[in-house]
Amino acid sequence: MNDEITNDEAIAKYLATFIEKSQLMVQALDTQINILIGIALAVFAFTSSQFLATHNVGYLIASVFAALSAIASLVAVHPPKFFRKKVKGYEQKKSTLFAASIAEYSSSTEYAVELIKAVKSRTSIMEQCATDIYNISTYYYLPKRKLFRLSRNLFLIGVLVSLASIFIAL
Repeated sequence: MNDEITNDEAIAKYLATFIEKSQLMVQALDTQINILIGIALAVFAFTSSQFLATHNVGYLIASVFAALSAIASLVAVHPPKFFRKKVKGYEQKKSTLFAASIAEYSSSTEYAVELIKAVKSRTSIMEQCATDIYNISTYYYLPKRKLFRLSRNLFLIGVLVSLASIFIAL
């Protein structure tokens, strides 16, 4: 029995599913990051105004951690290049679909030649799709996820320490 897939359309759908899933994961994470930015900034505005009015240390702690959380979230929206380009000690392999790679070609004709090479065989198409999926997951999603976790943890620590200091003051 031959298990090899001979239908190009089935292969294309299979690869498109992985690329779409990678993009959806990034979009879902961006939504979570944006929600955390809004919450952290609202908490920062409220707690810093309350601290100025009452001089309660709990409000100061919550304000500082909310500000740190908002900053980490803002960085997570578009992680700095040094944070994205090298993961696990490896340099990101350039994709022919990556905007910076496209801009490096001197003409559209030169870029067309490179695209033709990328789609000349099933193997080259698979390699290109694998590169794109790997790049999205490793060099874009994971750094965003790490920064989101940092931001969320800073926010939670701030809330917990602030509540503890308020209860201690009572």
